[in-house]
Amino acid sequence: MKIIINIIVAILLFIAFALILNKGIEKTEIAECYKWQVQSEQFINWYSTDWQKAQCSHHGIEIK
Repeated sequence: MKIIINIIVAILLFIAFALILNKGIEKTEIAECYKWQVQSEQFINWYSTDWQKAQCSHHGIEIK
C-alpha cells in the first residue's frame, strides 16, 4: 500500500512540475511577443519570422 501511495505522490509531483514549467514558458513567450511588437513599431526595417508570428498569434498578440 505504501508503494502505491509513493507512486501516486510521485505522479502528482511530476504533473505539478510540468504545469508550472508550462506556465513559465507561456509567460516568457508572451513577454517576447510584446517586446517584438514594440520593436516592430520602433525600427523601420524590423521584421518577424514565421515562427515568431505563429508564436504570437497563438497568444493573441499581433505584430505588424
